[in-house]
Amino acid sequence: MKRWMLHARRFLLLGAWFLSISPAQAAPQIDWGDMLQRLPDQSAGAKLEIDLRGRWERTLVGSVEDSNEKPIDPALIWAWPAERFSSKPGSQPFILRSGERMVARWTVFNEKLASDFLLTVKMPRLDVVHVSYRYDFGSWTTLTAGDRIPMRNWSLADRQPSFNLPLPPGQMDVVVQFAHRGVVDAPMYLQNHRAFFEARMANVLPVGIFVGINSVMALMGVLMTLNFHKTGFLSVAVMSLVVSMALLFGSGLGGLLVGTSSPQFNDEAKMLINMSWAVLLPSIAAMALSIRLYSRAWWWSMVVFSCILALVSLVWIDYNLRDQAAVTAVGVLIISLLFVVFMVAWAWYRSYSQNTGVALGLLLYASGLVMLFTAYMGVWSVERSSWSFATICMLASLMLMRGLFLQHRMGRQVLSRANTSPLRDVLTGLLNRDGMQAHLYRSRERMREEQICALFIYMPVLDANTALEELGEQGFESGMVQIAASLTTSVSATDGVARISRHAFGISVLMQPDSATATRLAQKILTRVMALAASGTPLCATARLGMAWLPLNSFRIDGLEQRCLEALETLETGKRIAWVGGAQSYIEAEQMMRAMSTNPSDPPVAPAANAYASTTGGESNLYDRIHRIEREMLGVDTRFLEEEADRMSRALNEARDAQERDKAHLAAQGQLNDFEPTEQQLGRQKPWPG
Repeated sequence: MKRWMLHARRFLLLGAWFLSISPAQAAPQIDWGDMLQRLPDQSAGAKLEIDLRGRWERTLVGSVEDSNEKPIDPALIWAWPAERFSSKPGSQPFILRSGERMVARWTVFNEKLASDFLLTVKMPRLDVVHVSYRYDFGSWTTLTAGDRIPMRNWSLADRQPSFNLPLPPGQMDVVVQFAHRGVVDAPMYLQNHRAFFEARMANVLPVGIFVGINSVMALMGVLMTLNFHKTGFLSVAVMSLVVSMALLFGSGLGGLLVGTSSPQFNDEAKMLINMSWAVLLPSIAAMALSIRLYSRAWWWSMVVFSCILALVSLVWIDYNLRDQAAVTAVGVLIISLLFVVFMVAWAWYRSYSQNTGVALGLLLYASGLVMLFTAYMGVWSVERSSWSFATICMLASLMLMRGLFLQHRMGRQVLSRANTSPLRDVLTGLLNRDGMQAHLYRSRERMREEQICALFIYMPVLDANTALEELGEQGFESGMVQIAASLTTSVSATDGVARISRHAFGISVLMQPDSATATRLAQKILTRVMALAASGTPLCATARLGMAWLPLNSFRIDGLEQRCLEALETLETGKRIAWVGGAQSYIEAEQMMRAMSTNPSDPPVAPAANAYASTTGGESNLYDRIHRIEREMLGVDTRFLEEEADRMSRALNEARDAQERDKAHLAAQGQLNDFEPTEQQLGRQKPWPG
């Protein structure tokens, strides 16, 4: 390690020494004749790219016009003496204030090659760039492009003003004017079309990878939002989509939120709106992910302090966000907002997920967006800031994808279960409320076929709101997942385990009506759940069970939940198992199951009816209980069927009795000849089928 550090130090010193002695003097003329003659095949359009840094003379001038968008006469600039231009190295940036502009000029001698060249300024977000050229001391032609002017040549990775300059054999004079407020570090390249095309296509692979990753992450965020119904996933999806579109369209976030050529916004408004959007978006996502963060007093104190600091810095310093002094104000604003983002991410990491990937992803997104807008302001070199922005946001995307979508809430397995079955809970993978209801209906049929009872176990998580405040939402849901896994391993695979509400579970087990067996099962469940409490899951410390026998109780999940809650409310202190109808209710359940499996027309057993009436609050017999269960399950009262059958049977018997009386009367009179009863005698009644 020390050897590598020593070699790296020597390499840096050598590079610094080379840069210090490298010639970078301004030159009024450039002779490219020899370079053009050395091209192997001029007719094939060989690649040609010439860096103009250090080869042009430039100066700062005050504009004679109030508006920086009007160019100065290029003939006037060409007539200026050479002493007026700067001899500083071409790579040194200039700072332009309102009313100033930078002008540069040079001459190109071309002996043979006749082709169209592109003059590209390697700095996006320049306000206005005027390029004037002439051939062999002829008339001047002026082309204009810039931040607020639609460009004909739209680059893939960044907005860079490009100008198409025909280059015939002979002499060409070029004058460039930068009407810009801010730092100008604008290297210029003269390229033929092949070089321009290759330079743009070189960005296809990294841009495609970055846009693809963020688009996939945005799609996953939408899918997670639909499954989990949380704002945080939607915020991260929007952030990923916006950043990918910003790089794809090459105009930064400003081109998406506020058009760079929009005349209704001045430079200050566009700068403020775009920067606030870029920096605050990760904060909004972090706040949405941490829904309990706003309740902390230090959070509000930090927000108020940051807002006051930003306002004071903007009021005290000149409100021109592209002047040199405004760079300090904007820097203070960015640092304040980044401080907010950092504290939000840290608090979210501590209280919500403790997921390093998500926290670092949010912070890197904020840092990458700030790097993007340093290119907007010209604080950094465009090449460095764009590369830094792409690299940092790429890392942020990977960390967010790994931390949030591949690990959070069991990731892909949860999504696959949630998307394949509407009866599954997306958090735990158990049955949901509708799934448990369907399972109870299926259990009802099995109970009739196998003449067996079922036990419903209800386990609520007490003080869910308190647990949310203490553990955070991620901690609460992590505990629910652990409880779900424990309940699943406590029963067989054919039994039903469901998360019937946000803070409650339900279990349905087919078993013989035996109090001892049911108690052992409840103790087994409690033992495993309490083991989770000992290992650091505080949700299990107050676990209690409500037990209800089926078919003694309703097959509707609403009724079962209500009766179990009522039983738990009357549970004595220190006990954890509450029976609906008492501990001996399994006897009534067994008798009811036998009654349901036999002919319903037989009268119920008197002791069972009396015992059942004493436990159900006044229902007279077992068949009333059966009718009530069917009424709750089907939504209609089924007792009218039996009443209608009885009425029809009585009408038919009365008609037959009348027929017998008529037969006897006619026989006494000797008139019994092929007598057939009429429909009026039968009361127009048809016998009840079955």
